[in-house]
Amino acid sequence: MTQSESDQTTTKVHVQLLSPQADGPCARELTTGELRRYCNPEDLNFETTAELSGSTSHPGQDRAIAAINFGVDIDHRDYNIFALGGPSLGKQEIITSLIEEKAKSGPAPDDWCYVYNFEDENKPIALRFDTGDGAVFASEVENLVRELRSAIPAAFEGSDFQEQRQVILDDVKSRREKSFRKVQEEAERNELGLIQSPNAVLITPMRAGKSVDPAEFEKWPEAEKKKVRADTKKVQELLSEHLENIPKWERTANTAIRALADQVTKLAITHLVDEMGEKYAYHADAAAYIASFKTDVTRNANAFLELHAQTSQVGLSDESIELPAFFSRYEVNLFVGGKHNSGRPIIYEDNPTFQNLVGAIEYRSQFGNLITDFTLLRPGALHRANGGYLILRAADLLRQPFAYDSLKRALRANAVKLESLSRALSIVSTISLEPAIIPLDLKVILIGDRDSFEILSRFDADFDQFFKVSADFSEDIKRNSENERRVVHLIADIAKVEKLRPVHKSAVASVIDEASRLVSASDRLSVHRDELAKLLCEGNHIAGKNGRREIRVEDIEAAKNAKIYRADQTRERLQQMIADETLMIDVAGNKVGQINGLAAAIQSRFAFAFPVRITATARPGRGDIVDIEREAELGGPIHSKGVMILECFLANRYARNAPLSLSASLVFEQSHGHIEGDSASAAELLALLSAISGAPLKQAIAVTGSVNQHGELQAVGAVNEKIEGYFDTCKTLGITRDQGVLIPSANIKNLMLREDVVNAAEEGAFHVFAASNIDEAMSILSETNAGAEATDGTYPVNTFNRRVNDQLLAFAEALRQYGAAAADE
Repeated sequence: MTQSESDQTTTKVHVQLLSPQADGPCARELTTGELRRYCNPEDLNFETTAELSGSTSHPGQDRAIAAINFGVDIDHRDYNIFALGGPSLGKQEIITSLIEEKAKSGPAPDDWCYVYNFEDENKPIALRFDTGDGAVFASEVENLVRELRSAIPAAFEGSDFQEQRQVILDDVKSRREKSFRKVQEEAERNELGLIQSPNAVLITPMRAGKSVDPAEFEKWPEAEKKKVRADTKKVQELLSEHLENIPKWERTANTAIRALADQVTKLAITHLVDEMGEKYAYHADAAAYIASFKTDVTRNANAFLELHAQTSQVGLSDESIELPAFFSRYEVNLFVGGKHNSGRPIIYEDNPTFQNLVGAIEYRSQFGNLITDFTLLRPGALHRANGGYLILRAADLLRQPFAYDSLKRALRANAVKLESLSRALSIVSTISLEPAIIPLDLKVILIGDRDSFEILSRFDADFDQFFKVSADFSEDIKRNSENERRVVHLIADIAKVEKLRPVHKSAVASVIDEASRLVSASDRLSVHRDELAKLLCEGNHIAGKNGRREIRVEDIEAAKNAKIYRADQTRERLQQMIADETLMIDVAGNKVGQINGLAAAIQSRFAFAFPVRITATARPGRGDIVDIEREAELGGPIHSKGVMILECFLANRYARNAPLSLSASLVFEQSHGHIEGDSASAAELLALLSAISGAPLKQAIAVTGSVNQHGELQAVGAVNEKIEGYFDTCKTLGITRDQGVLIPSANIKNLMLREDVVNAAEEGAFHVFAASNIDEAMSILSETNAGAEATDGTYPVNTFNRRVNDQLLAFAEALRQYGAAAADE
């Protein structure tokens, strides 16, 4: 079994300079009124929380609220907020409720659109619009493209275009025919014929209107053949000139047709595009885009004609088919916006990965390849929160690779660069999109615990630059009538938000008492909203099973007991091991050098404690105290520090004028796990003093508390659990009515004991003592007066300190005699 003592002293330091008294101890048994503070239901001026309106106030968080309001209001960069505090405080709900009111009164965020860059398709253009105008712009561009898909084909199907086009084509045809006739006439004059094939024009000699066979031509006289060859060459040159001119005429015709097409396209689209251009003349970037849009549509009119031809062939309308990928260039990616927002945005990102923060460039598969374009750009939380507030949990952010660094880069640049993670890390060097950067203007609110805040402050040099405001949430508040009233309204608010049954005032009083127990302080109240909500929800469940219309005190108590039952299996087994004497614990009688300490443990969010036997031995020596736990490497540094303090206490009190001639050992019996904490140092010192003096200690009284070099008892943690743990052990082994626990006086204010423990104390069956120093504690444990030190350094006869001092002198004498005898030998 692993033992753990994670005790911590309270935040207030209680230093009481008490001297041991010769006439008796100052320690006292506590009254039942000091063991637990109760909220009286009759003091509450309502029957159920249904009569209350709830409250939007947040008990104990005035300091944090002031910090949040300051961070939100100040209009300077880098005044982002880190909200720190323990879990279950409802930090996110409080922050959201605070900034919602401010967000409503703030200006709505701008819309952002990404559009195609007609000059460089890899660098999409970002257009900024007033809120709602981005969606209007995207819709108008979509409507414009739809109209162009009809207007352009209609213009090209008109008679004007067809006639002018035909004139150009006829002119080319006329030139070709005229030029070819000239070649034919020249050939006929020279008795040559032209034979046209699909790929060439052949020149051949002619006789009597018929072409001459090559074999027959070879039989001709040489003079005739020579003349034919000369004539053929002239015709060939004329034919070549004709053939060379054809592409030129066709290019001229095509140029003319394109010019005509451009003219027709412009005539078809000008009134449509220019009308939109005039509407956005006030917006320089949008106007520039529309001008480029017009030029590109004019240049690519054929795409509209081909689309129209395809749809006409299959008998479909242009609107009923999926547009080819080419037409995506005329889309508008409404990146951020789309609604007529009122107020600033509040975005909570619960999964702040790199791409969820800075946005993503998505891809789609086409013929086995991954491709992307500006329509596949997706916004991140930074884009969506632009102009407003971004709430992140620090733990979630720090768990995601590169997310925190990307957030800092955006805050440093006041802009967010949208890129893929692989490109940002230079893992790949392929061509990708480089969207225009969008400027940022937002407040980032990080929610985390104190450990996260301290780690970032200490190890990240940039943290304090970017998060200049820290909102420190309190975990508890002072318990007084005003704060009890505020917690009552908090309970009513929880019941309303969680849609629970009304909470009866008896149950409310029980929850208020539990709020004190949660912080182990009778004078404080926990403001852990989630913890209180859990208790109320579980009480509501039990009330429903019992058929009640309201949550009563019986339901709250049943919920608390059920929660303990679900988690206390380990504690139950420990008590069984004590009952079976597997773990040896004495709760009656007196023993020398033996005492019951108390160890605290937390398992499955359930804190409990149990007694541990501590034993000590003493003999003549050189002033060494052996901490067996430390020697066995089972003791932690704080526990080892506590044992070292014991050495200092003994030397300061009993060996100011002579060496401390002592060799002692301390051990937690039957412990097989790690021991940490100093809350057992008082018990260890008492066991050690008992071993030195031979004075027996009461085994019926367990001890908790740490001790300093002057013997003063200091407050420890988990004091309620320790008292209750020992009480359970006493019940297991048998109540003798003289059993109890001794605690430091500084811990009295921490007492909120279980009712069964308080009832046992009220009946005199169990006792809780408080002491301020080790002398008072020893007087209780040994029933011997400690004895005050005289001016000559001695103590009164028949006092405890006298017995310790005399025994240490006896050890010194024994050691001296042993040394002398050894020298004689």
